[in-house]
Amino acid sequence: MNEYLKSFIYLMLVISILRMLSPAKEYDKYIKFFVSLLFVVSILSPIISVVKKGEFSSFLNKNYVTMDELETSINNGNIDINTLVKDEYKKKLENNIKSTLKKQYYVNADVLVVINEDENSAYYGDIKNVTVTLNEEDIKKKDKIKSYINKTYMIDIKNINIKTGSVSNG
Repeated sequence: MNEYLKSFIYLMLVISILRMLSPAKEYDKYIKFFVSLLFVVSILSPIISVVKKGEFSSFLNKNYVTMDELETSINNGNIDINTLVKDEYKKKLENNIKSTLKKQYYVNADVLVVINEDENSAYYGDIKNVTVTLNEEDIKKKDKIKSYINKTYMIDIKNINIKTGSVSNG
C-alpha cells in the first residue's frame, strides 16, 4: 500500500509540472483530460491488483458460504434468531464497557453483562447487572468504575459487581 501512495504522490508532482509547463491555455483542456485519466488509473490500480490476486473474491466466497450456512441453520431451526441477537447485544455491551475502561481508566477488565431477556417485559433488553473482574492492582479504581457504569448505563449501583481475579489481555 505504501508503494501506491508513493506513486500517487509522484503522479501529483508530474501533473503539477505538466500544468505549469503547458505552452498555451488552449492545451489546458487536453492536459486536464489526461490528468483525470491518470488520476482514475492511479486510484483504481490498487483495487484491480487485489481483484486480480483473487484475494477479494476468496474473501467474498468465504463470507458468502458462512452467511449461507447461517441462513440454512436458522431456516432449519438449529439456531434461534432471538438468542443470536441477544448474545450479540450482550457481547457488544461487554466490549463497549471493556474498551471504555481501558481508555478512560487504563485497566484491563473482563466484563459480564446480564440483560432482561423477558420479551413480554417493558424492560426487555435493559441491563440487569454487570460484573467486572479487575486485576489486583486495579481494584483501587473500583469506585470510579462503578460510578461510570452507573451513570452511563443507568444501572443501580447495587447491581454492579466488581471483583478481583485473573483478567485476559484481549
